[in-house]
Amino acid sequence: MGGTRSCDLEIASGVANFMNELLCQTEDSQAPPDSRLPGGMFGRSSGHLSTPCQVILSLSRGSSVLLHRKDAGRGVPTEIPSGPVWVDRSGISAGQAVKRAPLFGPDRAVYAYPALHYPKWRIEFPSLTHEFHSGAFGEGFTLTGIDEETACIGDLIRIGSCRLQLSEPGQPDEWDYAGPRKRIVETAKRKNRTGWYYRIIDPGWVTAGDTAVLLKRPNRSWSVTRFSQLLSVADPTRKDLAELGTLEGLALDWQGAARKASKGLEQSLELFRGR
Repeated sequence: MGGTRSCDLEIASGVANFMNELLCQTEDSQAPPDSRLPGGMFGRSSGHLSTPCQVILSLSRGSSVLLHRKDAGRGVPTEIPSGPVWVDRSGISAGQAVKRAPLFGPDRAVYAYPALHYPKWRIEFPSLTHEFHSGAFGEGFTLTGIDEETACIGDLIRIGSCRLQLSEPGQPDEWDYAGPRKRIVETAKRKNRTGWYYRIIDPGWVTAGDTAVLLKRPNRSWSVTRFSQLLSVADPTRKDLAELGTLEGLALDWQGAARKASKGLEQSLELFRGR
């Protein structure tokens, strides 16, 4: 019995160390121009021209850094899966994909957040250094080597045996937070550190450390950052709205909002934020 417990603790410790190593990555401006090409999913990271995008699984039960949970300073998520977890249209089993809208749907099955942001958060909020770890924003997947500028709406990826499609950016305005942490939300919105959501195309097993493989990129010009920036524009162009109305992979409610706005039925996509 004691041997089993010792083995479990050793596995958990190993997973935690692996996750922390991945989270130590920082951006490198020398990313190659072909880092968006289909195949292996590559992005920027420290010490490499390009590095594979890997997944850190986080079964946290809430946004520790925003809600100021008592256990937030431990430096690792609330629960660390040491083996594969099942991911389907309801989210991640054995935990919660917690950052869903109140009336969430299939377009928001899994919330993902870039590991590349965590070193920046630690610098900008030094008093909260130990709270910025994988899962701190309530994400189910913390992804290395990729961010909102290199991920695009409609991206079809495979992680483990699961196929997922990027459906929409995260919405900082919807995040629950304790009063003193409002500045984190404002910073995330201003600097486009929103993360993004995936819908599940094919359920499957995902293990921490799995490499994300980009299978298809239908909207090369529509990065997550571009979409988020469009939401802050008072009057988006009809051309942009027309594209969004039929943009492959975009969440259906956003497509409908864009079509209404392009026909003059609404003045701005901002009116649909509380959809």
